[in-house]
Amino acid sequence: VLLRVFSFTLTGTAKRWVDRLTPGAVNTWDLLKKAFIQMYYPPSKTAERLKDIHKFKQESNESLYQAWERYNDLLYKSLSSSSNTDGLAAIVSKLDNLGCDMKKLKENVYAIQVGCQICEGPHLDKECPLNEEVELAEEA
Repeated sequence: VLLRVFSFTLTGTAKRWVDRLTPGAVNTWDLLKKAFIQMYYPPSKTAERLKDIHKFKQESNESLYQAWERYNDLLYKSLSSSSNTDGLAAIVSKLDNLGCDMKKLKENVYAIQVGCQICEGPHLDKECPLNEEVELAEEA
């Protein structure tokens, strides 16, 4: 059923491609998926997009916000045209790591703005070296 209905979900060149397949050459849904992915999302394209994502860096002349927006645009372009599950997993992993980096950056900005309540240094209270000395003294 999926084989027969699939062509009705497509338009343009993709529809023409499916309609031109040799009858009987693609007789299972899995074969059709593989042929479609190979035609429109070849491994070289996926690898190129993943390379762009992995080597992403903030430019020296752009703000963090501008870099974040540019990164999201890159991810959107990759997600909207990629069905490679390994590629998607890599993208999700990169996003998770970026989320952790953003959290650390936010903590550092907060620490610089507010400062340590113990020694008034530019770090969080939980990272204060005097705090560790107090804990060691309490343990003894």
